[in-house]
Amino acid sequence: MGATAGYGLSITFTNFTGAIKSWSTEEAADMLEFTNSASGGTKEYMKGLTGWTATVSFDYDSANTFGVGDSATLTLQYTSGTTISGTALVASIGTTTEVAGIITCEATFQGTGTLP
Repeated sequence: MGATAGYGLSITFTNFTGAIKSWSTEEAADMLEFTNSASGGTKEYMKGLTGWTATVSFDYDSANTFGVGDSATLTLQYTSGTTISGTALVASIGTTTEVAGIITCEATFQGTGTLP
């Protein structure tokens, strides 16, 4: 089983700059309940719509000018050079400040379409 170091992570998104601390993606599907009187007392589900989100943690940089609602191609790259890319909207941006630390931010992206 191979492992990949995380120190070379990078992302590309219009008007984004910053030192990446981490990023994650999640693909999910809606579960549609279709339980009825013929279900024998157990719930039954089927797959519904699918989608994906990505979350990126990074050091604050005043050069960042992307904002909530912006849409562009989001490209996430592993140290190995493998990339994940798709169209996404910025769903939220948060900032954390600590007295004894640096200012960090977290952005959540809502994907549109599939995540290849």
